[in-house]
Amino acid sequence: MVTNAATTMVVHAKWSELAITFQQPSAMAWRNAEHLSSLTGM
Repeated sequence: MVTNAATTMVVHAKWSELAITFQQPSAMAWRNAEHLSSLTGM
């Protein structure tokens, strides 16, 4: 049970890491798009 819980924790941590890694560029792109649209007045 202990090893199972530890494995679950590690897997969960890795998935969170991946999610953050994928979310950062899209969040930055979204902010850039918002900034551009505010500049052009759209």
